[in-house]
Amino acid sequence: MARLLASISFAALLLPSQAAFAQTAPSSAPSAGALQQSITFAIPPQSLSSGIVAFSRAAGIDLVFDGAVPRGARTSGVSGTFTVRDGVNRLLAGTGLSARFTNARTVQIVNPSAAGGVSGAAPSGAISLDTIDVQGETAWGPANGFVASRSATATKTDTPIIEVPQSISVVTRDQIEIRRNQTLNETLQYTPGVFAESSGMQHSGPTFQIRGFSAVPADGPIFLNGLRTINNGDIEPFGLERIEVMRGPASVLYGQNQPSGVIALVTKRPTEGPVHEVQLRGGSFGQKSGAFDFGGPVTEDRTLLYRFTGLLREGGNGIDFSNDQRAFVSGAVTWRPTDATELTAFSLFQKDKGRWNYGLPAQGTALPNPNGRIPVTRFIGEPDLDYNVTERAVVGYNLQHRATESLTFRQNLQYARENWDYRNATPIGLQADLRTLDRSYETLRASWDTFAIDNQAELKTTTGVLHHTVLFGVDYRWRRYNSLGLWGGVASPIDVFAPVYGQPVLISADNYGSRQTQNFPGIYLQDQIKLDRWILTFGGRHDWAESKTVNAFSAAVTNQNDRAFTRRAGLGYEFDSGVVPYVSYSESFMPVSGTTFDQVPFRPKPERSTRQASNTSRMI
Repeated sequence: MARLLASISFAALLLPSQAAFAQTAPSSAPSAGALQQSITFAIPPQSLSSGIVAFSRAAGIDLVFDGAVPRGARTSGVSGTFTVRDGVNRLLAGTGLSARFTNARTVQIVNPSAAGGVSGAAPSGAISLDTIDVQGETAWGPANGFVASRSATATKTDTPIIEVPQSISVVTRDQIEIRRNQTLNETLQYTPGVFAESSGMQHSGPTFQIRGFSAVPADGPIFLNGLRTINNGDIEPFGLERIEVMRGPASVLYGQNQPSGVIALVTKRPTEGPVHEVQLRGGSFGQKSGAFDFGGPVTEDRTLLYRFTGLLREGGNGIDFSNDQRAFVSGAVTWRPTDATELTAFSLFQKDKGRWNYGLPAQGTALPNPNGRIPVTRFIGEPDLDYNVTERAVVGYNLQHRATESLTFRQNLQYARENWDYRNATPIGLQADLRTLDRSYETLRASWDTFAIDNQAELKTTTGVLHHTVLFGVDYRWRRYNSLGLWGGVASPIDVFAPVYGQPVLISADNYGSRQTQNFPGIYLQDQIKLDRWILTFGGRHDWAESKTVNAFSAAVTNQNDRAFTRRAGLGYEFDSGVVPYVSYSESFMPVSGTTFDQVPFRPKPERSTRQASNTSRMI
C-alpha cells in the first residue's frame, strides 16, 4: 500500500499543469441574449445573503460583492418568469443596493451610499484592491472557516441551517485541520449532545452516544455522502470535507435508525480551483504520517474536475504495546456534460490495524485502590495475541439533473464492502484483592456487503403567498452480513499493577455466528414552506423491513417483516436578529433483529421526540 500511494502521488505531481489547471478568460462584455433570457424563479422572502446565493444558483451567474451586505437586510423574493436583469432588480428591491453587469456571467452588487463605492471617489491614500468574487456555500461543499451556513442532512435539500427545525452541528474542514483530528472520535469531541469515545480511546472504532442513545456505526447513524453503507469502523477525517450531526429522530428521511440522530460524512469533492497539498508529520509516541491532496479542473471549460487524496499513518497512542496503522486513499471525478447535469463518481479504500483498548478498572483510576494507582498507559490484553483489523472499500456516485429552473432530479448510489477481524483478551472484573483482573478471550471474523440507492425529485413552486420546496423520494438498501467467532474463551488473569504477559490462553473453536440478509425499501415526501418569515417543514415516510437470519451452527432460520409510517413537523419564525425559535416533532423506526426466549421475533418500537429550541446564524 505504501508503494502504491507513493507511485500514485508522484504520478499526480507530473500531470501537465497547463492542461489541468487552465482558467477560462471572462467575457469582456455582457451578452445581450443571456441577459434577456427568461428564467422561472421561485425564491421566497428570506435574508438577503441567502437570497443572493439562491438567485445565483437559479440564474447560473456569479455574484460579486462590493463591501458587505447590510446586516439584517432582507429580500421580498423573486417569484415568476423574468429576465436575469429584471430578476436582480426584484431581488434587490427595497434594500438600497444596486447591481451592474460586468460581463455575461457576473453581477456586481454595490451600496451607493457606502463611502468609496463604485460611483464615489476613493479616499486619499487608499489602496485599490482587486474585486473579490464570493462563491456561495452549498450543503455538499466546503465552508469558509468554522461556521457552516447550509446543510442537507436534515432536509436532503440545500437549505440554510437557520431554516432547519432540528438541532444541527457542522464540523468544517478548517476545524478538522486546526485540531489535527485523526479519528471520528476526536472530530466530534466538542460537538454538543455527542459523547465521543464512550468506550474509551479507539483508533479504528467510533463509539458515540447522542443524547444518551447509542450511535455506533452498527446501529445505523453514520451516512456517507447521503447513504448508509458504513456498518463498522472509522473513516479518515483527512478525506472528509465536513461532518454534520443532526440530533433527534430522523426516520422520515433516512428510514430505519436509532432515535439518537444522524452523523453525515461528506467526502472531499473535485474543485474548480487547483489543489496541491503534500504533508509530512511527526509527533509523540512515535507518530509519523504522510498525506497528499490534489484536485482541480482537467479541461479548460471545467466540465471535468478531479480530486485525489491519500494518507499513511503509524504510531502509538499512549497505551503500552499499541501501534496503530492506517492506509487511506480516495478519488473523485465530476463531469458536467451540460449546464443542467452534474455527475460526481467517487471511491475510497481504508485499512486500519491496531489493538482494542478496553480501558482500565475504576478502582485505581477514578476511584481509590489500596494497591495504589494503575498507570494510565497500562495494557490489559495480550500483546502477542491481540489484534484488531478493519478494512472497507466504497464506490458510488451522486447524480443531479436540473430539468427546469424549479425541478431537479437527484440519484445517489453506493456499494460498500467491509471486513472486521479481531482477537482480544477481554476484561471481566477485579478480584477481591483489587489487583488481579479476570479475563476471557473472544474472536470475530465478520463481513458486510451493502448496496444503497436514493432517488429524489425536488420541486420549487409557489401557491398564492406560500413558497414550497417539495421533495419526493424512493430509496432502497440491501445488506448481507456474515460472522463467525468465539465467545467465552479462557484467558489467564493478569495483575494490573505488575502485569506478566504471555500467560496461557485457550482459543477454542468458534461457537457463534450467523448469516443475515436484509432489504429496506422506503418512500417519503417532504414540504418546506415559507410564508414571509414563517418557516414550516413537514413530512412523512413509509418503511418496509425484511430480514432473514440463519444460525451458522444450528441452521435455524428467523424471518422478520416489519413496516412503519413515521412523521415529522416543524415550525419556526425568523427574526431580524438572526434567531429562529422553533417547535418540532419527529419519529424514528428501528427494527430489532433476533427473537425472544420463545423464538418470537422482536417487534420494533417507534420513538418520538418533541423539541423547542432556537437557531442562530452566529452560533458555532
